[in-house]
Amino acid sequence: MSRSYPVVAPGVEWREIDGSVLILHEELIHLLTGSSAEIWLAIDGSSTARELAAMLSRRHQGSAGVSDDVADFIADLTLRGLLVQLESAAGGYRVPSHVAWVVDDDGSVVIADLRSGSRRTLSSTATAAWAGVAVGKPRRALLQSILETFPDAPADYAGEVDALIDSLVAEGLLERRLR
Repeated sequence: MSRSYPVVAPGVEWREIDGSVLILHEELIHLLTGSSAEIWLAIDGSSTARELAAMLSRRHQGSAGVSDDVADFIADLTLRGLLVQLESAAGGYRVPSHVAWVVDDDGSVVIADLRSGSRRTLSSTATAAWAGVAVGKPRRALLQSILETFPDAPADYAGEVDALIDSLVAEGLLERRLR
């Protein structure tokens, strides 16, 4: 296993329902139950597949092959496009489970708070920022990718990205990661 960190892929929506996980990706629905749901829920963007396997092995002492099963499952989810592998640990934010988001027909991101019913549509620049934050890109990599996408970005674009992230946290659409 390499030193990469699995995170939920952009555009993948999911909800935990009574210990199971319902995932919507493209036009497919996946239902994870039992140990599959437990593995999915353990993915935090700051743990490698090996670290997740070790944690779940400790949780289920006496169960043979847990480490291999976790590694195989994470590899399968990555092949299916439900997870992506980051080269460094996920940034300081995560999308909370009460938030759903989708890329609209025009390429913008629509974010919905499933508790309040509120909805927010992001501009193209904010969409690029959201896509990076949602998969846990570190701040430096996030700012670099935005600058590559929008080479004519204003000089203070980093401050604007920080303000966007702060507003999304204040609205409950992002959460700071606790380590």
